[in-house]
Amino acid sequence: MVDFTILANLINENSSKIIIAVSIILIGVVIARFISKLIYKVLIRINLSNIIKNNLNLALPLEDVISTLAKYITYFLSLYLALSEIGIRVFIGKVILVIILVLTVVIVFFVLKDFGPNFVAGALLHKKKLIRKGDIIEVLGINGKVIEVKLLDTKIINKEKELFIL
Repeated sequence: MVDFTILANLINENSSKIIIAVSIILIGVVIARFISKLIYKVLIRINLSNIIKNNLNLALPLEDVISTLAKYITYFLSLYLALSEIGIRVFIGKVILVIILVLTVVIVFFVLKDFGPNFVAGALLHKKKLIRKGDIIEVLGINGKVIEVKLLDTKIINKEKELFIL
């Protein structure tokens, strides 16, 4: 049988710490959202994606990625501070950090799975100048005119004015 009096005494003794920990988490959520929106607006204002697109010929939504990353880092920090307030710091912090690192590696792997080969193929196309804007090509049964060649994709338009992105 479970003795709830021990649990009740533990909660009564640590109620102020629990309230502070919950407050830290709530404040952390508010701050994370504020920081995320602020970073997003600043990056939009300085036109980061267009700078990267023009200089590196890469179309990446960097504003979204960086602002989301800042939001989740702030979430993690507030969770870590809340747990340390309760007294669960070292072990739980390490477990959470390992879980986040594993999830990050898995996500990066799945994202880069297609990005890597496409980037290498695009770089080879640019270096060897195998395909240029205006060329008429046939790829995968698609016959059309090349209208744009980037590092990550090539746009082809056929006679029916259908746009294909390879």
